[in-house]
Amino acid sequence: MNTFHVGSGAMTYWSMGQETEPQDLRDGLVGIGIDVTIPDGRSWPMALKAAMCKLFDKREESVKELKNKAKNGYVVVVEQKGEDDNTYYSKVQCKVDKETGMVSVPRGYYDESELQRLTNHYRRVLPSADVGQVLVKLLTEKYGGLAMKKNGGLYFIQAKHTVIWRDISRVVERSACDGTENKVTTVPFELNGDTMRDVRDAMNAEYEAQSQAILEELAAKPDMGDRAISNRVQHASDQIARLKEYESMLDDTLYDCRESLKKTLTALAHAQAARDAKDFADDILGV
Repeated sequence: MNTFHVGSGAMTYWSMGQETEPQDLRDGLVGIGIDVTIPDGRSWPMALKAAMCKLFDKREESVKELKNKAKNGYVVVVEQKGEDDNTYYSKVQCKVDKETGMVSVPRGYYDESELQRLTNHYRRVLPSADVGQVLVKLLTEKYGGLAMKKNGGLYFIQAKHTVIWRDISRVVERSACDGTENKVTTVPFELNGDTMRDVRDAMNAEYEAQSQAILEELAAKPDMGDRAISNRVQHASDQIARLKEYESMLDDTLYDCRESLKKTLTALAHAQAARDAKDFADDILGV
């Protein structure tokens, strides 16, 4: 039974294992009606590093990349503690062809077949960061969620989306490979003076950051094309609709967010007008 009774929404956060089955994740999300792009996962060099960290996991061992990791790979460095100083030596070097995925051990010794097997595994499965990326994209772009901390990690989701979010959470948890665990936690959220302040502050910070990013982008690319401008106008329009939902929930007008949107739309209008004027002049002059 999938019921979730909340007041104004919920807070959600998660911890992801380093091994999630991409096909299980994709099929599970499609099964609940969600079509989302799943990241490609690790590159061959990063898959090799993950495999080495799994194989060489003693406290005194650490995996370090060489200057050109794509070409030369990584070494396992062993630390030997001494009375007055510690000493270090390279135990084994492993590398992988970034095109074919073939691993080799040019220095030291390790079973290449086992290293290859584990590298292939980590190349196929998704690391925690990629699964987190999928969750953030769904939460913020599709369901209007809000990052409550500047660096992420804690998100607010409105009440009307909590049921589908719980379904997404279960898919993510079931997609973890055997021996690993994905956990998505969602807790009811009630509005009071403190939480209303926190939501308001998070909204203001997000809208100001987005506005500043677009203003800097326009300054760096004064000749931005029509499609790029149109895409940003559409995004701002979506943000207006989202803002109104939050204002209704808070029963308050978020003036700072509105001011940020006004700056964004004004700058985009000026950029579009400048582009239209240039196109008009080019047509008249036959340039």
